[in-house]
Amino acid sequence: SFSGASYPGWSSPVHHVFHTGERWMAVASGAVLSSEDTITWDVQEFAHSTIAAAWNGSRLMTVDFKPEDDPAFARYSDDAGKTWHVLWEVAGSPRAVIWSGSEFLMLSANSLYISATGSPGSWKRWDLPLDLFLRSIYADGDGIVLVGSQWTPISGESAAAVASRDGASWKRAEIL
Repeated sequence: SFSGASYPGWSSPVHHVFHTGERWMAVASGAVLSSEDTITWDVQEFAHSTIAAAWNGSRLMTVDFKPEDDPAFARYSDDAGKTWHVLWEVAGSPRAVIWSGSEFLMLSANSLYISATGSPGSWKRWDLPLDLFLRSIYADGDGIVLVGSQWTPISGESAAAVASRDGASWKRAEIL
């Protein structure tokens, strides 16, 4: 990803860049950009800051970060970002979406959503009984790792990670 990068004609920070096999895609604050040659970029603007994207080879998923009291959306595209559909309004501010190699995982403030296809109605929601401000997710065939931070009055903010093999039970590790 390229934090703070910008492209000609687009001045907002770019959060994530990847290739779909046909086009380059860039997720930026308030837009998804696409290009066949990285010289000319098509811009599709959204109302909120698009902060993350995942590609499984045929479906592109994005999530928005939302200002307080505004809706945040998960979106999908089946034509490499040319046409977008709202999947649903996400409860809590979304943080990340990834493709693990076998399923999409979307992280919001206190929930983890999982779907093999990313299709509407196919998502399973797991409420996370964690007292962390979660920011990032990693998953493979062995389990799921969530990374974030916790604030306490005594020590301030400290980084933390939690891991799970099944999504139901979580083990916490402090990060030094």
